[in-house]
Amino acid sequence: MVGFREGDLKWIFDQTDQRDMLFDLRKDSLEKKNLAPGQPDLVARMRSRRQQEIDRCTTGTLVVSKE
Repeated sequence: MVGFREGDLKWIFDQTDQRDMLFDLRKDSLEKKNLAPGQPDLVARMRSRRQQEIDRCTTGTLVVSKE
């Protein structure tokens, strides 16, 4: 699994079953309601960000975000 936080949102990608999970931690701190199915544009942006991080790692430059 990999994931990112962006403000109150937390995105997780389960590589085992290729599943996206998206939670609004301000409203759902227990992460019970997966918002990913209703937010395809946001999920696509998070997946793109994940790929950018992978690309940076494979070129030898790791960027650590404090978000």
